[in-house]
Amino acid sequence: MLVSVVLPVYGRAPVVGDAVESVLSQTYEKLVLIVVDGGSSDGTVEVVRSFDDERIELLTRDEPGGVSSARNAGIEAANGRIVAFVDSDDRWHPDKLERQVEAFECDPDLGVCYTGLTKDYGEPLTRGGASGRISEVVRRMVVPTYTSTLAVRSEAFEAVGGFDEALPCFEDWDLCLRLVRDYEFRYLDESLVVKGTGGDNISAEPARLATAVKRAVDRLRTATDGTA
Repeated sequence: MLVSVVLPVYGRAPVVGDAVESVLSQTYEKLVLIVVDGGSSDGTVEVVRSFDDERIELLTRDEPGGVSSARNAGIEAANGRIVAFVDSDDRWHPDKLERQVEAFECDPDLGVCYTGLTKDYGEPLTRGGASGRISEVVRRMVVPTYTSTLAVRSEAFEAVGGFDEALPCFEDWDLCLRLVRDYEFRYLDESLVVKGTGGDNISAEPARLATAVKRAVDRLRTATDGTA
């Protein structure tokens, strides 16, 4: 089962190497890493090209179009039956993909598999998750909210239309709210992703947060009410 891993980058030369290395070092080796660069001028592309591994595909764009646009471009170029994501300042534990692929192989109805998450100094960022369908996951408001923990069956991703490029933040949360309406989720209660601290925390900006939450919740309410 081929896994396509999408990594969006823009001006991330100091940190992207560790993210790339953590993907290429997976115990599950049947993967392709699609790096989507948004016109970096700081040496990011050179760092990516320094890895001598035929599993890397580099897509270069003239200018940044936002992280959701970059991820969608990577998905469009992907051929894997499973799609996974990693951010440029994050790192995966070596057996992350192996554990997730095992879950998909054991359950043909599984649409999304996600894992626990820690900060780079070891503090857990997740306190448990939920498995199942909408009644078990959304009702408890426990959905994966961090993209680097996600692995998604490609047809499920295509069916819901990918990441919402209009959202200023929380695009991963919005994606999961749409996926869980129709697909089964599986939570692996293991911290298999380490979140770095080299990114800009735009989700913390109140105006962006309010806009994103309202858009995602309104869309979920409309869909579950059967009015659209």
